[in-house]
Amino acid sequence: MRESARRTVCTNHCRIISIGLESYRAEHGEFPPAYIADANGKPLHSWRVLILPHIDEQALFDRYKFDEPWDGPNNIKLLAEMPDIYRCPSHGHGESKFSGQGFTNYLLITGEETMFPGSEVVPHESVSDELENIVLLADVNDLSVEWLRPKDLSAATFRENLLDTSYVSNHHNLFNDDYDVTVCGFADCSVRSLSGDEFTPTTLKALTTAAKADKFEDQK
Repeated sequence: MRESARRTVCTNHCRIISIGLESYRAEHGEFPPAYIADANGKPLHSWRVLILPHIDEQALFDRYKFDEPWDGPNNIKLLAEMPDIYRCPSHGHGESKFSGQGFTNYLLITGEETMFPGSEVVPHESVSDELENIVLLADVNDLSVEWLRPKDLSAATFRENLLDTSYVSNHHNLFNDDYDVTVCGFADCSVRSLSGDEFTPTTLKALTTAAKADKFEDQK
């Protein structure tokens, strides 16, 4: 499969995940939290598990046990059964190094002012940005994690890596050898390939915030 075809598949994966997040929101009123935590704030369960019924993986969801952590004796057995849409087909090709079985390349953008601040949810009515201006998730390479692990990508790390030309993404930019591209899913279920040469730091911050009415007209 050529890189252009792999990127098309990756784009479709991002779209399905974004639609799964929106389907969860439609049922529950808000997007899922980035993770479910215990009483001490320790992350136990990932959003990737919570949306399984919304990406046609109800049977896998039913086998997951919420009374033990993600790496408990039952749940860890499910690591090898990661849904295909959580894997970027370009991961492990070219300069992209394979992370291992059960590792996902799709991480939410998390942190203060994002749509996913942690174990809390952001009320939909508090979102003042246009949905097409909010990045929900990104396709990553070196930062890949086990799909069950409740760990994602901080907004700061996302911004730093997208602007760092030495950062190896899963996709080579076919039009600019100096920048690779990151496939991202947005809150309106659209998917775009972003490159570090397109945006200023201010613009990238605007893309990751949810509760501010900032735009990204200062795009280069």
